[in-house]
Amino acid sequence: MLEANKGDHYLTAKEFFKKTLQGKAVVASINGEKSAVFFTGGTWREIKGGLKSDPIKGELIAHIPDIITTGKCTIEPLYHDRNDSTK
Repeated sequence: MLEANKGDHYLTAKEFFKKTLQGKAVVASINGEKSAVFFTGGTWREIKGGLKSDPIKGELIAHIPDIITTGKCTIEPLYHDRNDSTK
């Protein structure tokens, strides 16, 4: 796709999203329960931010379903004390 779009990561990501993800869902485990995560036009509006200036982000779009279905969110402790009121 990238070659067909003359190296334009933005157009390639948009095309990939519309053909492969939009209107579909993947099943993820959320708080230990299986749940469908849907890709909509709104999803594209969120994803496309900064995409024109960041080709790496464009490359990652193909991996979003894998990240959602296999990713884990963990809290990592700070490696230093904060100097503001955020905890």
